[in-house]
Amino acid sequence: MWIERVIARAFGPLHDETLHLGEGMNVIGGPNEAGKTSWHAATRLAVTGVRRGPGRTKEVASVIDRHRPWDSPDHWEVEARLHLDDGRTVDISQDLAGKVACRARDVTLGDDLSNEIINEGTPDATRWLGLDRESFSAVVAVSQAQIMTVAESASGLQDQMQRAAATRGTDATAAEAIERLKAFRKEAVGAVRVGATGPMWAAMREQEVADAALVEARRRHGEYLDRESRLEAAAREHQGAERDLTVAEAALAVREATQLSDRALRAGELATRYPQAPAALATRDEVADEVAAALDSWRRRPAPVPLNGSSARELEQQLAANPAVPEGDRRPDRSVSDAARALDLADEALRQHLERSPATAVPEVAAVPAIARSSSPIIGAAGAAIVGIVLIVIGQALAGIVLLGVAAAIGASVVRSATATGPA
Repeated sequence: MWIERVIARAFGPLHDETLHLGEGMNVIGGPNEAGKTSWHAATRLAVTGVRRGPGRTKEVASVIDRHRPWDSPDHWEVEARLHLDDGRTVDISQDLAGKVACRARDVTLGDDLSNEIINEGTPDATRWLGLDRESFSAVVAVSQAQIMTVAESASGLQDQMQRAAATRGTDATAAEAIERLKAFRKEAVGAVRVGATGPMWAAMREQEVADAALVEARRRHGEYLDRESRLEAAAREHQGAERDLTVAEAALAVREATQLSDRALRAGELATRYPQAPAALATRDEVADEVAAALDSWRRRPAPVPLNGSSARELEQQLAANPAVPEGDRRPDRSVSDAARALDLADEALRQHLERSPATAVPEVAAVPAIARSSSPIIGAAGAAIVGIVLIVIGQALAGIVLLGVAAAIGASVVRSATATGPA
């Protein structure tokens, strides 16, 4: 066990002062009346406390009389933070005046450990060392006065050492006492090795189990703290949601109240404007039905679709830029359409006829006169002339005249070709 710090809330000349200590040896130095003795006494009483009730020793009574605060004798408190060998960190508070508000608390877990070290009514941390207040004062908390006593009685100490040296040869019970100590140690402590059955080995195993349980308890405590923090966060979110819901409900109520107020005002205006009740349904005329239908259609109209592209003004400008409508017939006459269609049919018939004519002639055909080779166009022209005459007969005069003109042109072309080439 080592002491991390000592806090003198009210102890002699010290008020709300802290003394920080480190592991190992700490040397506190200073001139006279600097408070060294007060800190030594405060450290001792913070660890051991003061017994409650009668039975105090003269030394304890002297410490109480010397270090009780003069200004506020009922407010005499000191605290200390201890680090135990089992890993625990403990804050111990000693109410030296009333001895009521004394406690020892685990810093990590927050548990009250006072019951583990209660000694004569107050916590005594020396119990964790296997000591008590008196033995701790004798072997650990040695005051300056006790050291001076040893120095002043050097002759008595010398006498005791001489007696021990004189009787070392005649003390036959020393070896027996040592054997008895060994036997007691073997029975009460036992060996420290695997498979041992002594109390020490069993206590070590129990300590390992306790250490594992402590680790598990700390882990579960950490999980508990984490869950508690998440629960607090969820509670805060729940409160915020309830607050938002209340605000939303209030806003909705205000809006509904406003709408109802507007409707009430409108109803009042209508009642003032039309004091008489409307006519019965049987007396309604057609105009009222049309108005009702129009209102119903207006209420059921679809949502307007946003329009994209050119505006109405731009479309009007584009239409104005177009040329004016020409005068006269704006549609072709049916006879012209029929003549054009007949001409297309004749051209297609002539093309197919020319495609079916032989491309090359055999050697015997080479001596045939040129007029014979041109018989195919003449046949085509004759066919066109026949179709034209038929059209004229059935009443399609314009189409028939066009086909006759085509046939005449083909025939004239054939005659010119034959005249130019002459006989073979």
